[in-house]
Order: sequence, then C-alpha cells, then structure tokens
Amino acid sequence: MRLNSQAFISGKCGFFLLVILAFITALFWAKARDPFRRIEFSVWTPDGQKTPGIAVLPKQKGPFPVVVFAHGGGEITISLTGHDLRTFAELGLAAVDFDYNKTNLVDFDKRLEALVKYVLKQSWAETNAVAWVANSRGALYSLSFLFHHPEYQPQLMVRLAGGWVPVLDAFTNSTWRSGTFPIHCPFLLVHGDKDEDFPVDDTIRLAALLRTNRVSANLIILPDRTHKFEPDRDLIFRLTAEYCKSILAPQEPLVEVSQNCRKLYWSYFIPVSLLSLTWLFFTMRGLFTCKESAPLAMPERMLRWIACLLALLAIGDTTLYLLIPQFPINETTLHLAQRYLVPSNQQNDFIYLSSNPSWQGKPLKTPLENVELADYNRALVNWKVEDQIFREFVLSPTIDSKPDVKFNWRRPLWENFYPRIRHETDPSSAAQIIVRFLRERVAIVPDCHVRDEILADWNDGMVNVTGFERIYVAALRSIGVPARLDGSGHAEIYSDGKWVAAPRLLIPSFL
Repeated sequence: MRLNSQAFISGKCGFFLLVILAFITALFWAKARDPFRRIEFSVWTPDGQKTPGIAVLPKQKGPFPVVVFAHGGGEITISLTGHDLRTFAELGLAAVDFDYNKTNLVDFDKRLEALVKYVLKQSWAETNAVAWVANSRGALYSLSFLFHHPEYQPQLMVRLAGGWVPVLDAFTNSTWRSGTFPIHCPFLLVHGDKDEDFPVDDTIRLAALLRTNRVSANLIILPDRTHKFEPDRDLIFRLTAEYCKSILAPQEPLVEVSQNCRKLYWSYFIPVSLLSLTWLFFTMRGLFTCKESAPLAMPERMLRWIACLLALLAIGDTTLYLLIPQFPINETTLHLAQRYLVPSNQQNDFIYLSSNPSWQGKPLKTPLENVELADYNRALVNWKVEDQIFREFVLSPTIDSKPDVKFNWRRPLWENFYPRIRHETDPSSAAQIIVRFLRERVAIVPDCHVRDEILADWNDGMVNVTGFERIYVAALRSIGVPARLDGSGHAEIYSDGKWVAAPRLLIPSFL
C-alpha cells in the first residue's frame, strides 16, 4: 500500500470546510433553541437625538402585552439589562428598554416619548396592554414624564425603589383643588424600608396622594431591604412580572414560558453529518492505492487478530452499559445491573432504592442515575448525613403518597440548583438559596392543576401551593439536603440532628 499525497491534501481541505460548516450549523442550532427574539433598534427625538433600544419577546406569534422598562442610574445601559427583560419575556410579555441621559430630565422626556410612539406602531405590541416598570432614577424620571404627558399613560405603572418628584408638590399644595388629577392608571409601588437613596416615607406619601385622588395604589414595603433589594432583586423582578401579566392579560395563563430550549433540534445536524460521512468515505477510498506487497509475517497477523478481539470486547462492554439501562426494571435486569453496572460502594444504595415497588416497569437507567448522582453529590456537599437519613430523605425520589410517575427530576434540578449552593456549609443556608431561586423560576397559581410529574412542573414553571411544597422538597433532595413533607404538607429539612421547618421567603407574592 502507498499513500496518495494528492488525496491526502484534498481530504485535509475538505476537513477544514466541514469544520467551518459544523460551526455555522451550531450557530443556527443555538439560535433555534433560544426561546426569545431580540430586536435592537434606534428611535430619534424631535431634535435629532439617537436613542438605542432593545426589545426581548417570545418567539410565539404576537401581539404581546408590552412592558416598557426604565432602568436605574449609574453605569447601567441596555447592554446590562438583558436578564431583567428576559424575566418579563418568560411570562409572555414583550419587554423594551432604552438608553437615556441619567442627569437630564428634559432629555429623558424626549427619548421616552419617542420610544412610546415607536412601540405603539409595532406589530408585535398589544397597544392597549402596556405597563411601565421603572427602577430607581428611571422611576423618578418616568413619574415626572407621566404627569407632564398624561396622554401617554399606560395601563399600569410600576415603581421599584423610586422617590418623590417635585411635580407632586403642586398636588399637595393647600390651594390645589381636587378633581383635576391627571393620572388614572393603577400603580404598584415597591420599596425597601432600609433604602439608603430614597426614603421609604416618600413612597408612602405618594401612595397616599394617589389614593386620595382615587387612583389604585398597591404599596409593598419590603422589610430589611435596601435600595437594590439584595439578595432578592431577581425575585422582586419575577414577582413584578407576574403582577404585570395579571393586570395586562388576566384572561391568559399566568405562565407562558417558551419550551424551545428543551427541544434538541437534531435535524439541523443532518446535512453536516451526511457530508461528513461522504467525505470520510471518499477520502479513505482515495487515500491509499493498492500495490503488491509481501505476505504478512506471523507476529503481525497475531497482533491484528488481538486488536480485532479487543475491539469486539470494547464494543460488547459499551453495548452492555448502554443497552441494559434501557430495559424496564424486573428481577433479571436488576441482577445484571448489580453485577455489572453498579460500583461496589453504591450497591447498598441501589438495593435500597430498587426495592421500592414503585420502580417496577420503569427504565433501569432511572434508579441507576438517581443512585449515581445522589452519591456523587453526597461527596461534594459540605455537610454529612447518616446513611439511613440519606437513603430515605435524599436518595429516595418518593416525596409523598402520590408518587412521581417518572422519578426523572434529580439531574435537571441538580444541574440548576447545585452551582448556587456549592459553597454553603450547612443545609439551612443552602435551603434559603434554594427556595429563593425556585420561586424565581416557578409561579404559584392557587387554581393550578396538581400533576404527578415534578419535572413537568419545573419545566412549565407553574404549580399550586401543594405542588410548590413537593417541588421544594425535590429541589432540596437533589442537592443533598434531607427533606420531607410534614403532617401539614409543608417542607421541612433535617439539620443539626433534628427536623425543622424549611426556610421560607420573606417576600410574599404581589398578586
């Protein structure tokens, strides 16, 4: 055999072309999995000022209720508010933000007016369902704009950590006569009682002024929270988004999170895969040309037979590990798993888990994954759990008398929650982080239907009160915190040798 150099060069060029094609395919694949559309635009003020803006909205067909977001001061720009806008878009709203001069109120008014006019002309905007959500300095400027331009007032005004504005003084003057108040849209006022920038008393005064003039004002005072609402800022935005959705589209489901990100879209890789196989076939065919050669020596023939034998053994071993977990659980598959698939240090945990009758008929891979991941997580966390407590309240995926029909929630929940608690040293502090992030992702809807799949509840982002307690326990178990439901159906954790109530959120729903 001799090497065909021309074929080698051609094959090398083809390989690089395939790499480029695969990269481009990956970009389109990633974009297809993105559940949101992002529209960058610019609007112009009457005096020729260019105002950059961005809109984040679901990929579903619109129009959508609109949230016009006015971010706070400092160095914040539209390039830094993507996470906030996505919070609104996850609930089926179109969220819009724009850049403005943080020190010039007149400039802000011109830019906001141009933005509102632009939004009202867009096909994706539901023009009779618009909310303004303003934070910090944006809350100051937007409220002033609202009183100067009441013709643009939205269906809802939300102020997060905003203060008093001078224009309000005219309506508190003793000479002002009631009945000429220019604003009638409802308000949601959220303020921390430890706000170091704008006193909470200013927001209380504003709420009183609005109510005196028959304007609906929902006032939320958050105890022990500063101007930036930390560590609950993301939760505040989630609750605000839910409130906006309930006002702007009360007839629609609260949660409309697009599930495109869960679809694999493997069809995008079919063309590049076929081209790769074609390239490989023709390259290997032309790479070597036949030439008369001497018969192989005995040692070389022996080595080739050994290589073939080892390849067959490797294929068989791989098939064993990939094929057996796909079979349903029964005595035979359990025996094979214990003998070939389960490491010795996980044998007792696997025997405990597989002895549960609820596993019968389910794929063998599910208990294998539960055991493997639970034991791996047990070695990672910074607290120790006794074997009996671990198996019954961490390893076991059974939460209550209504068992999950699939028991497949551990890995998805672990992947989402563990990175957030990996530095915590005790179950209580980890549980506090868990409940906050869980509420950021999952809405509590009292009349929501109770389902039997925890993973489905997590993916849909909507549960009732009972479902939230179940998924709370599942999330705690996924990161190694022993958890269960008490007699009242509330989550509790095992900490310092005793069962205690699981941490609760200090911030209630705004609804």
